[in-house]
Amino acid sequence: MPQPRSTPQQIRARLATEMETVISGSDPRSLRSVEGAIVRAIAMTSHELQGRIEYVFLQRFPDTAEAEYLERHGALCRPIVTRRPALAAAGSISFTGAPGAAIPAGSELRRADDARFVTLEDTTIAGDGTAIGNVTASTAGAAGNTPTATKLTLVSPVGGVHSQATITAPGLAGGDDVELDESLRARIIERMQEDADGGNDADWRAWVQEVTGKTRVWVYPRHMGPGTVGVAFVMPDGSIPDEPTIDAVEVHLLVQRPVTAHLYLFVPAVTEIDLTIEVSPDTTAVRAAVEAEARDFFIREAEPGGTLPRSRLSDAISSATGQYSHKFGGVPEEISTDAGHIARLGTITWAAP
Repeated sequence: MPQPRSTPQQIRARLATEMETVISGSDPRSLRSVEGAIVRAIAMTSHELQGRIEYVFLQRFPDTAEAEYLERHGALCRPIVTRRPALAAAGSISFTGAPGAAIPAGSELRRADDARFVTLEDTTIAGDGTAIGNVTASTAGAAGNTPTATKLTLVSPVGGVHSQATITAPGLAGGDDVELDESLRARIIERMQEDADGGNDADWRAWVQEVTGKTRVWVYPRHMGPGTVGVAFVMPDGSIPDEPTIDAVEVHLLVQRPVTAHLYLFVPAVTEIDLTIEVSPDTTAVRAAVEAEARDFFIREAEPGGTLPRSRLSDAISSATGQYSHKFGGVPEEISTDAGHIARLGTITWAAP
C-alpha cells in the first residue's frame, strides 16, 4: 500500500507523544523547553530524509524520473535510447559580385539578430554576377531556421563580393532544439515495451524517432516486394518534414537497417479536408476551440491512405471547451485519402445557426 510522506507537524506530534511516554515529567510540546527543541530538530531531519527517499524512489522509474536519471534509463535499454541532440539549420544562399570572385568555405555570415552562419564549400561568382552556395547555422537549434529572402551579411568582407547575401527558397530549415524530456521519456517507455527484434516495426519506428524525437511513423513490410520496407513519418507537431530532416532520417536508417532490407523512405502528401460546421453557442472563443480540436484530431488519428469515421471527428469537436452542440454540412460518413496522402484540416466554413 502507498506510504504517504508525513508532514513535519505529524512527525513532531508522534515524537512528542513518545517522549512524554518514555521520559516522565518532560515537556516536549513547549516551544521553550529543551525537549521541545530536540523534538523539532529531529522532526525536520526526519522530514528531509523522507523527502530524499521519495525523490530516489521516483528516479527508479522512467515515467517519473528527472532528466539525468531519465537518460540513465535510456542507457540501460537495448538498443540504447539516447537524447536526440540539437540539429543545425541548413540551406542555400545567393551571393552577388564580380565574375570569378570566390567565397571560401567557412566564411561567416550574420543575421540581423546576430545569429551566425557559415558557408559549407568554396563558391565562385559566375559570369552573370551571381552564385548559389550552401550554408549552415553555426549553432544548432530551431533559432537557425530562416525564411526565404532573409538578408545575411558577411562578417569579414570578401574581395569582389557584395557583403549582403540572400537566403533562397525554401529557406534554411531542419534546425531543431535538443529533444525534450517528455519526448525522450516516451521513446524509452516504448522501447522497454517493444523489444528489439532485428528489424521489426518497432525498430524502424525507434530509428526514425532517434532523429526526429517522439513522432508518428508508419512501417510497410514488403512495400515494393520481398526484401523491401517502406517507411513514412511526420514531425512531432504533425507537420510534413523538410528536405534536410528527410535526408537525416534516411542516412540514419541506412546505417541502422538490417543488411538485407531495401529501404523506401517517403513522407505523405497532404490532403486538406474542408469542413462546414454549425456550432452552438456560436462565439469566437467556441469557434477557436472547435478548430483546435479538429486540427488536433487529424494530427492524432490520420494515417497515409487511411479512413477516418466522421463520428470520431464529431467526438473530438464535442470535447471543445464551451461547445454545446454542432452539425456538419457536406462531410461524408468516412473521410478517406488516397495512398500516400494524409488528411489534415483545411478551411472551416461556419454555417449560420
